[in-house]
Amino acid sequence: MNFDNLKSKISSESNDFQIPNSLSDLRKSQLPIDKVRASMKSEIITQLCFILVFFSVLFFVELYPLAFSVYVIMMTLASIITLMYLVRMMKFVKNTNKISGDSKSSILYFVHELKLTLEVYKTAVMGSSLLLPVPVTALFFGNTKTTSPDLFSRYFLFEGDIVTTIICISIIIIVGILFYFTTIWWAEKLYGKYITQLEDLLEALD
Repeated sequence: MNFDNLKSKISSESNDFQIPNSLSDLRKSQLPIDKVRASMKSEIITQLCFILVFFSVLFFVELYPLAFSVYVIMMTLASIITLMYLVRMMKFVKNTNKISGDSKSSILYFVHELKLTLEVYKTAVMGSSLLLPVPVTALFFGNTKTTSPDLFSRYFLFEGDIVTTIICISIIIIVGILFYFTTIWWAEKLYGKYITQLEDLLEALD
């Protein structure tokens, strides 16, 4: 028996055999999938804690009637918007709980659902960004211990001079825009890299 020829044949067949590499790539997908799930679970808990903290503030800070009403209404609306995308995140975590990353189709499904969830997240953040500066302003400028009774109401009801009113509105809008882009940047930093990793793996499997 020509063992050299046999050895050469086995080596040639091994080079054409690509399944082990594919399995290795599939196993690599499990790490970003697990990290995305862990990050979302942490964010859900963190956001719920933030909502509780914002409403708990009212037990420690006394606000004037108008400032109190504005704070409660705006924070309630912002919380409803936040809860909407938190529910979406919870559904994502639940629906992808059994995905193990052991097949190309499961990775495709995971990436698709993650992108949809992030779109809902970005839309909700846009709404929250426009609302949150108002209750924060009410909290600081409607405080009975640090401000005069008419400070918040004068500018909230546009009773101050036009220049100061425009400045106040501009500050609120700028803060809202900064909050929005900071949050979007954070979401991309937190989840975007894992989407890229998974998409690279999918290309490697083609």
